[in-house]
Amino acid sequence: MSKTFDVKYAGENISFEKQLFGKVGFLGGSAILLSLGIIWFHNQTIYNERMFDVYSSLEVSAVTLMPYMISAAIAAITSLSIMNVIPLMKSKQRAQLLAERIRLLGEGDLVTVSRISNNGETLKDIAHELSYTVGQWNSTMSQLKIINRQQWDLLQEIKFYAAKDDGETVLRHLKKMEENWEKTAEIEDMIKT
Repeated sequence: MSKTFDVKYAGENISFEKQLFGKVGFLGGSAILLSLGIIWFHNQTIYNERMFDVYSSLEVSAVTLMPYMISAAIAAITSLSIMNVIPLMKSKQRAQLLAERIRLLGEGDLVTVSRISNNGETLKDIAHELSYTVGQWNSTMSQLKIINRQQWDLLQEIKFYAAKDDGETVLRHLKKMEENWEKTAEIEDMIKT
């Protein structure tokens, strides 16, 4: 039985889309406000009636277009920033998924599966290897649990037959326990501590 988990951001359960839209909205809104501020400032301080008397029509055109050119540069920078924020946010989400999975692994959770999709091959490969490793540990721990249960059952039977003074059955069960301890030793040899 496997389960998946939601990523938590800064202690809150906020969806990836809300975070992304928040950052993109902040960048876009900031760019619009900055552009409007530049245009308003320019129109309030520079553009007046005397400007036509002092400058030629070409200079007036250049001065008039300047805030719009600055606004276009701000829009271009904002667009580039937004184009970089989206992959970074996705990468951050995938990294947080892996970090959460590793934390759960440290707590002994060998059931939860990490699933990372899209084109982040490095994180996707790490998630695949992590899931494979967790699967291997899950298998190893299952073997140890089975052996431990068998040992317990054998011990109970040994107690029962020892009380009946059936030495042959006790020795047979002790032999099975020794075989189980050998299996446990093989598993322990695989585990490096």
